[in-house]
Amino acid sequence: MHKHHPSAWIAAAGLGFVALNGCQGSLGDTTNGASDDALMATNGLTAINGLSVTNGLSVTNGLSVTNGLSVTNGLSVTNGLITTADGRKTIEYLVRCALPTGHKINKTYAGVAYSFAGSIGLAPEWETGACNTACQEAVSACMMAHVNTTGQHIALWMVGSSPALGWGYTTDYPYQEGSFFGNIFISPPVANYCNGSDFNSAIVPGRLGAMQTGSPYKNPFAGTGYCRDNCVGVTGYTHYDAMGNPDVPDGFTKCGTRSRVVTVYREFDPATDYKLCNRQSGLCMDVAGNATTSGAAFDQIAYASLPRHKFRIVKNGPFYYSFKVASTGMMVSLASTTLPETSLPPVKQYAVGSTAAFQGWFASPTGDGYFRLCSDQTFHCLSVGSTASGAAIQGRPSTTSGLNMDWNILPAN
Repeated sequence: MHKHHPSAWIAAAGLGFVALNGCQGSLGDTTNGASDDALMATNGLTAINGLSVTNGLSVTNGLSVTNGLSVTNGLSVTNGLITTADGRKTIEYLVRCALPTGHKINKTYAGVAYSFAGSIGLAPEWETGACNTACQEAVSACMMAHVNTTGQHIALWMVGSSPALGWGYTTDYPYQEGSFFGNIFISPPVANYCNGSDFNSAIVPGRLGAMQTGSPYKNPFAGTGYCRDNCVGVTGYTHYDAMGNPDVPDGFTKCGTRSRVVTVYREFDPATDYKLCNRQSGLCMDVAGNATTSGAAFDQIAYASLPRHKFRIVKNGPFYYSFKVASTGMMVSLASTTLPETSLPPVKQYAVGSTAAFQGWFASPTGDGYFRLCSDQTFHCLSVGSTASGAAIQGRPSTTSGLNMDWNILPAN
C-alpha cells in the first residue's frame, strides 16, 4: 500500500540565485485523491535574486531573523529586498514558504502597497516573532526545493517532517528527485542537496539531473551523493519503484547536521519537448524521412534538434505514457493487430486515438537513468536492431533483454 501525502502538493520549480519570476498560489484539488484541501502553488524563481550567496539572506538586505516579518525592523520598507522587483520576488517566496494560507505580510515602498501571501506554513512564528535556527533551516530547504535554473514552472510533490508538508508517496509524482537542506540566512550561507533515487530519471528542465548551470546549491556527499546512502530516512513510509517494489524511504529526517529536510518528487513535464535516445547506439528516435503521413515508420539518427526528433509526453496513468511527435502531432504506436510474441513489429506514427494503433507505453526505470518502454497491449518493447544510423525502431518481445531496449528520455534542446 502506498501512503498518501496528507497536506501539500506543490506545482512548482523556479528559484535560483539571480532573477525571480512570478508565481500564483491557490487552494485546489490535488487531482489524485490524496487530499481535498491540498496546497497548490506555482513558482518561478529562476535564481534566488535577493539571496546573497556570499553573505547570507539576513545580512545587509533589510531582512532580520530576530524580528517578525510583519514589523518594520523585521522586513524593512526603506532598504534591501523591498527596493527591487527581484528582491520583492524573494520576499514573496520567503513568505509563501514560512506562513500558512490566509496570512499576509503587507508593506508599502515608495508609495506602492505590496502584499505577500503565505502558502505552505513551515515557519508561522516568523510572522510576529524571531526566526530561530530551526525556522531558518525549514525556510531554506523550502526555498532551495523551488529552485529552477531555467525559470520554467514544473509540477513537484514535496514531503518533509514538518506537519505543513508531511509524508506520503503518490504515483502522480513517482520519481524521487532529491532532498534539500541547509541555512541560506547565515554568512556564508549553506545550500545543499543530495540525489534522490530517481534524480537521473524523468528529468525536467532546470532541476537536478538536468545539467544545471548556475545552481545555488551543492552536493556535500562523496561518490554518487545519494540521499539514501547519507541521510536518515523516515520510518513507516516507503517510496516504491515502477514495479511496485519498496525502494528507499519516502523522505529523510536528517542530512548531515540538518534536520529540516525537504524531499522532492517529480514527473515528466507535459509542456517540455523530450528526445528518446537508445542506450546501445546513442542515436535518437526520428520520423524516418521526415514523413508526415499516418503509418510512417520511426528510425534512429543522430540528434539534431529537429521537430521530428522531439516528443511531448502524455501521462495516461502511473508509469504509463504516450509520446506525441512534435513535427506531426501523431503518436508513437504499434499497429493494433494480433502480434505473435516473438515478432519484431515496426513502430510507426498514427493519429491521436487511432483505432488502428496501440499508443500506450509502460515505462520501467532501469535504475541508472534509462527506461524500458513496453506496449500495454502487445507486450513488445521499443528497441533497435542495430547501432547503425537509419536502423528501424521496432517492437521486441518484453521477455528479451539488451541495451538496445533501454532508452534515455531527456529534455530536448
